[in-house]
Parts: sequence; C-alpha cells; structure tokens
Amino acid sequence: MNMRSISLISILVVAAATNLGCGSSTGSRDGGISGNGGIAGSGGTAGSGGTTGSGGAGGTTGSGGVGGTTGSGGIPGDGSIPGDGGIPLVFGAWYSYDDWYGGSPPTAGVGDCPRIGLFTQDQCSQITAPIPGQPFTPTADGKVCTSGVAAKVIMDATGARAYSAITGAGIGFYFNEASTSGAMLPWDATAHGVTGVGFTIEMPPVGGQMRVEFPTSAAPGVTDIYPAYWGGAGANLSPITKGGTYALHWSDVGGPMYLIPYMAFDKTKIVSMQFHVVTNTVAAVPFDYCISNIRALTD
Repeated sequence: MNMRSISLISILVVAAATNLGCGSSTGSRDGGISGNGGIAGSGGTAGSGGTTGSGGAGGTTGSGGVGGTTGSGGIPGDGSIPGDGGIPLVFGAWYSYDDWYGGSPPTAGVGDCPRIGLFTQDQCSQITAPIPGQPFTPTADGKVCTSGVAAKVIMDATGARAYSAITGAGIGFYFNEASTSGAMLPWDATAHGVTGVGFTIEMPPVGGQMRVEFPTSAAPGVTDIYPAYWGGAGANLSPITKGGTYALHWSDVGGPMYLIPYMAFDKTKIVSMQFHVVTNTVAAVPFDYCISNIRALTD
C-alpha cells in the first residue's frame, strides 16, 4: 500500500489498528519501502549520558508510499540520548502518509485509494497535518503530532470491500538515520542490544483503532508493504486503548494476521516504526494524537 510522505526530525531513542483486510499503508506495490518523498535531516550529535552508538549519521527519510526522494529544510535532531542500557541510538527522520497521497515526490490523488480503488478524495483517508511531503512541526516539548481522518471502507467497482485501497493514515520514523529515499537501510536491533521500544501516546483514536507497525527489508514487496505489528500474530489491532506510556518487546511483534501465511518478524532488518490509524467498514475514524518519549528497551 502506499507509504506517503517524509518529514524530518532526527531523534534519539532512550533505552529502553478494525480493518480485517490485507492492506496496511506501509509501502507500495511498486517496491517503495515506507517512502513517499522526504525531507532531509541532519544527524544527531552525541549526548552527555553515554557514548555514541553505531546507528549511523545523517537523518533522511520517506513516508508510507511508493519510493521517496530526499527533500530539504528538515528540522535538526537534538543529539544522542543514552538509553536505559547506556546505548545512544540516533533515529532517522519522521514521515507522514495516507491513502490519498502517493508517488515520489508525494502527490495528492495518486495514492492507493484513487489509483487502485478509483475513489474520489472525499472517499479516501486524509491526513491534515503534517501534509505528506512537508516538514513536521514538533511541539515545544518535543512531541510529534498528527491529525486527520481514516476513511470508512466502502465497496469497490466489483462489489468487494476495498481494504487494499482504503488503508488509513499515520506517521512513522526510520530507525537507520543513514537511510536515504533511494535506499532505506535496515537497522539491526540485536546488534545494538535493543529488545523493544517504548513510547508515549496522547489522545489516540477512540477505541484505539491503531497498529504499531515495523516494516522490514527481509522480503521486499512483502514485509515492507504488509508489516508485522505489535500484537499482529493474533489480533487485528495493537493493544492501545487509551493515552499513556507503553512498552513493547520484539517478541510481541508478529503477523500481520490478515496475511496467511506470513513471515516471522526479523528484528535484524527493521526499516521503520509506524503509528497507523486503521480503517474499518463501520465508520470513518478521526484522529488527533501525539507521540513522544520514544526510547529503546534493553531488558
């Protein structure tokens, strides 16, 4: 599915969605890995709490869609922050995506919703901020926020439910800050001693209706487009029901349950982490949430 827009924010991690269809908004059938145009970012500098890790330098990124191109004018990161295990990890840039936007650079009206489903804009998901392809504007206290509507899944021209076209919207970031829009490099969590990720979310959609996804480069065209997600081995959604601070380990990441068979999650080839608002057949899902306090777990 289309991954749609890159925006930048090189950040560090401190140590440590209901759609029953098969679409996921994490990439494209054209082979793009979570890229949809991007905004180049500058690398983080070493923090005071630890030594610089091996996460690479120079943040670039893309967003959920078809490929991506490097942009400019990104927001610099704030440097390396030691994790709970004293391991500083520098993340790549943030990106936004929805099923209305697609292509490289990200363009309105060429995403999976209009391209595959032949639907009009009012029938597709819409992310109103940040617009795919434009820089993020973090809050003063470092939160990354997004708003919009994940559209209701309707019938396509064949009379089937258009899960593969109306896939939703969200934001995400690349783990490997050395990634570029032309080559989204994998990141090896095992090599960095990282066992999972923690984060704080404020004001998630009512009822959760989200998947915390981890596209990988293990099988291009499969694991990048239909990514494993937190709780994905047996549940349609990740277990986010209200705002708060969450922690997940790689053993909690699996699936996707809608794709049978699916490949085992490869934590040595993680490309990005996405907060995906998933579509359903009952009603559209408005969202206005913020993510902060992302950190690497080492336990």
